[in-house]
Formats: sequence, structure tokens, C-alpha cells
Amino acid sequence: MMDLISSFFSGTIAKVMPIIFVLFFLSILANYYQSNRIDALLLENKLIKERLGDVIAENNALAALVEKREQERDMNQSLVDQLNQDNHKLQQQASQVQTQIRTVIKHEKCYDTAIPNVAIDRMREQYQSGDAVQNGGAKTASRTD
Repeated sequence: MMDLISSFFSGTIAKVMPIIFVLFFLSILANYYQSNRIDALLLENKLIKERLGDVIAENNALAALVEKREQERDMNQSLVDQLNQDNHKLQQQASQVQTQIRTVIKHEKCYDTAIPNVAIDRMREQYQSGDAVQNGGAKTASRTD
């Protein structure tokens, strides 16, 4: 009986052995392929992480630059707003002075007399140079009689 069992297994093993060898070879081949694929994916993952780090650093730098530019914009806007307010106040003051002068000289003989071009040019020069604004109003012109 033992001979029958051993002859059965030896015949079956002899038939199955090439199939087992082929399956073993295919599993080693698949394992090699998977190992190479995993190594390639790990390398790709490493490169992506490095690139992501660079992108994050660049993004942070750009975010800081945007924040700085926004602060500059806000500061410049507040300066512009202040200058507009100052300009508006100066225009109101000039309008009030003009009204006061017209009220004072309305009944004077010189009211209808045209201002000489030289005087107008001098006032423009003083205004453009900032003398009138810096000194808190129009400069007192010295009279030469």
C-alpha cells in the first residue's frame, strides 16, 4: 500500500512540479516588477514632495509680498485721502478769502479794474512754488510807490 501511495505522489509531483516551477518563476518576476515599480513611485513621491516644498516656499514669499503691497497701498491711500482733505480745505479757504476780498472791494473804485498780467503771473509763480501754501496764505506783496 505504501508503494501505491508513494507511486501516486511521485507521479503527481512529477506532473505538478513544472507548473509549480513556472508559478514560482512568475511570482519572482511579478515581485521584481512590483519592487521596481515601488522604487520608481517612491522616487517620484520624493521629487513631488521637494517640488511641493519649493512651491510652498514660493507661495509664502508671494503671500508676504502681497501683504506688503497691500500695506503700502493702504498707506498710500490714506496719504492720498489726507492730501485730498487738505486740498479741499485749501480750496474752501481760498474761496472764503476770495469772497471776503470781493465783499471788501465791491464798493471800491478798483473793483472793475483788470489785474495786470504781471501780477497774475507773479501770483501763479508763488502758488506753483508753494510759497502761498507754506506760509499759511498769500504772501504780503511789498509795495513800491
